[in-house]
Order: sequence, then C-alpha cells, then structure tokens
Amino acid sequence: MLFIWIVVALVMAGLWWLDRSRVGTVLRAVGEDELAAQSVGINLTAVKVSAMTVGGAIAGIGGGLYAHYTTHIEHANFNVLVATFAIAYPIVGGLRNVFGTLAAVIFVQVVLIEVLRFLGDWRNLLFGALIILAMNLRPHGIFGRGRA
Repeated sequence: MLFIWIVVALVMAGLWWLDRSRVGTVLRAVGEDELAAQSVGINLTAVKVSAMTVGGAIAGIGGGLYAHYTTHIEHANFNVLVATFAIAYPIVGGLRNVFGTLAAVIFVQVVLIEVLRFLGDWRNLLFGALIILAMNLRPHGIFGRGRA
C-alpha cells in the first residue's frame, strides 16, 4: 500500500508541476475558451490529444496498480457505482485544483463509504445528494472559487 501512495504522490506532484508550467497555461486556455485559444495560435487538436494521452497514461498506471493490488480483475468489479464515483470526484473536488480531487476522494471514501456504512444502500442516495449539492453550492469544487 505504501508503494501505491508513493505513486499517487508522484503523479500528483507531476500534475501540480504540469499545471504550473507553460503547458498548464495552454491547457487552461483551451479549457476556458477554445475559440480564443485557437485565435492566438494554439493547435487545439494537439492540445486535446496530449491531454488525453496524459490522462490515459495516468489511468493505465492506476489500472496496473489496481490489478497488482487485487491480483484478480473481472467485469463485476467495475459497475455503474464505480463509474459514478469516478465522475463525481472531480465534481466534488473541483477541476481547477489538483489536490481538490484527492481531497474529494478521501472525503467520499472515508465519510460516505466507511463512516456511513451502517446505512447500507441509502449511502448511494446520500452520494447523489452530495453531487447535486456540490454542483449547486460549490460549482467549482471544494477548493475552487465560490459561487459562479
């Protein structure tokens, strides 16, 4: 488990560095307004393909670590709830801050999964309510700016 947390720390540090670099500025420009970014000479296709490549590499590292940790993978491990979690972490944590997503993962896993375990399937309902509240009250996430 220590190895997994070391890899998570290295990936987070790499993403933080990328966010603070010139490449991060280009990524933010494309994310905010594609037309404006294209008008200043940014190649949208190259930026989008690069972002997908980095995301795919990180997902591959995560998948490899998951496979090594569990030693068994089958289709039943990946259901709608897992996909919902994967989508909700950035929504709750915020897309503008690298550490917001990590904080959302820790919050959801500790509070909603472990602390509220006694509620059974009702936790999923609370999780849906949390996503709706996050989108309405904090649209930019926990560490993002306030209301839009």
